[in-house]
Amino acid sequence: MEIRHLQQLLMIAQQGSINKAAQVLFLSQPSLNNQVKRCEEELGFSLFYRSPKGIELSEKGKLFMHSAQKIIEEYQRIEDLKENTTLSLSFLYLSYFMEVFLKLQEEGTLFSGLIRRIRIEDVIEDVCLRNVHLGILPVYTEDKQAFFEIIKEKNMKVLPLFSSVQVYAVLSKKHPLASKQSLSFNEIKDYPYVSYIESIPNSIIKNSFLSQNTLKVENRDEVFLALKNHRYISFFTLTKESINHDFVYL
Repeated sequence: MEIRHLQQLLMIAQQGSINKAAQVLFLSQPSLNNQVKRCEEELGFSLFYRSPKGIELSEKGKLFMHSAQKIIEEYQRIEDLKENTTLSLSFLYLSYFMEVFLKLQEEGTLFSGLIRRIRIEDVIEDVCLRNVHLGILPVYTEDKQAFFEIIKEKNMKVLPLFSSVQVYAVLSKKHPLASKQSLSFNEIKDYPYVSYIESIPNSIIKNSFLSQNTLKVENRDEVFLALKNHRYISFFTLTKESINHDFVYL
């Protein structure tokens, strides 16, 4: 059981509801409910009594939460002992982020932890639970309003790092649009879209594609496999090292 699991369980106890805790933690209710079941199986006893009105702590659950609170407080004290020059970060895996992190390390910046994520909600949860100092997320201009609404609900602060990064449509050299010099969004939205990074809920970009035309895969290699279908399109930000010369970037 990890420290974040203790934090999740404590949040459930404080909220008196798995659903309310899931909203605070920016997790799905089924995901958090399954995590509770796994923790209870590991512990060998029930933490909560469930009823239509919500949940209550069992007697052992009350003792567990008391100990969990102390563990979390001690964990935070240990985190506070780390030098101010160290940073822990949670971020979506993007090549230009990694390039910056590696450059900063070469220049002497110390990172106490770098957590690579592919889901935006995982980055937000890391910050909510204070597992990291900072979360770094890219947001399309069209999705800024929806993103800021999410952050406002979580009582978090957003600090912009930069205002724009070039986004490329990536496609097979045999794709019908491969001969174009550049592409507008209207030109590509009717083609199937593939990605391994989750968009924010209610993303205008994601929702502009027909649902039957979107494909979610597990990693970048699987994105390239889909692109070889010659119909799929994906969006990438690039560094020189991340270019795959078997594909077209527009």
